[in-house]
Amino acid sequence: MASSTPKTVILEINGAERPIYDHLAAATATIKPGMLIAKASATTVTPVASADVVSTRMIAVEAPWADDNTAAAIDQAYDSADNVRFIYAQPGDLIYMRLSASQTASLGSVLAASGTAGELSVETTNVGHNVIGVADEAVTTTGAAGWIRVRIL
Repeated sequence: MASSTPKTVILEINGAERPIYDHLAAATATIKPGMLIAKASATTVTPVASADVVSTRMIAVEAPWADDNTAAAIDQAYDSADNVRFIYAQPGDLIYMRLSASQTASLGSVLAASGTAGELSVETTNVGHNVIGVADEAVTTTGAAGWIRVRIL
């Protein structure tokens, strides 16, 4: 039986293909595919670490040259000074992203940048400029971050 767990961050795109960019990971950054990232400088990126940001919807994607051939590329982090591949997600794209620990997302839940580096959280009270998208599936995370399909707004 085929796995129902995606092995890529980009699941569907709305319209034309998404160019993949790359910048170096900032000196202290560990970036995982599916994380929301931001520019730290003209040539480096870092995970978004604040819930109160206007997001450019930069999302790290997996590296096809990942080092560990015993794990899927989507599960392998970029270390500091690695070349991080990313896209600018567009409205309508379906992206596999990281959901913070202790979250309960229902189908259609509003998802926003969280205070946890690069992860999303369910937004119920302050829906505003930090909204990234809506949940395209129901997911509950417990003590660790998980994955969720996100329809970008």
